[in-house]
Amino acid sequence: REVAGQSRAELERLDAEQRERRAEELRAVAAEHRRRLEDLQTAQARELEHLRSNAEQAQMHLRRLHESELQALRTQAQQRRREKVHRLEQDFAEERRTLEQLALQTGFEIEQQRQEVEDMSMSCNTTQQQVDSMRVALDELTRRVAASEAEASQARAEAE
Repeated sequence: REVAGQSRAELERLDAEQRERRAEELRAVAAEHRRRLEDLQTAQARELEHLRSNAEQAQMHLRRLHESELQALRTQAQQRRREKVHRLEQDFAEERRTLEQLALQTGFEIEQQRQEVEDMSMSCNTTQQQVDSMRVALDELTRRVAASEAEASQARAEAE
């Protein structure tokens, strides 16, 4: 029984040692798993940071492209506005020249018409003076004819 007790004690000791070894192995495996898990988490964190950095760079690149396109569109719009203003200024200058020429032409025509009216007025005055002179002459002739007829009638009456 003592041998059996020793064997049993020996078996329990061996079992305890084996359990201790297995527990140690499990702890080592668990530590290795924890280390690998931490390494994996670290690698994932680095990868995530790398992806974030790439995303930020891509966003920055897109922002720059967008700003560049907006600037190009602004420049084009500004150029179109300048061209339109230039065209409008040219059109205005042309219309102004046309109106100035029209005003000069109208002024010239008005001056000609004024001169014609003045000439016609002078002609009318001259004609009126001639008519008045002719009336005076006609009156004088009528008076002379009447006087001559009276003298002729008197001379006929005396002659009879």
